[in-house]
Amino acid sequence: MTHELFKQGADATAGTAVVATWLEWLPDSLSIIAAFLSIVWFLIRIWESETVKGLRGIPPKE
Repeated sequence: MTHELFKQGADATAGTAVVATWLEWLPDSLSIIAAFLSIVWFLIRIWESETVKGLRGIPPKE
């Protein structure tokens, strides 16, 4: 449960960073870093999703 709670918190943080970047609330240098880290985090989450694991041939968790 704690692991899932961490993932949800990181998702919220990444989403907030994207919105802050889009609304230009962050300085340019911090905006680039926040956008890059958000993209990396979302790509990791997609790669670890059950759908992508199924496409890669990894059996689903029980």
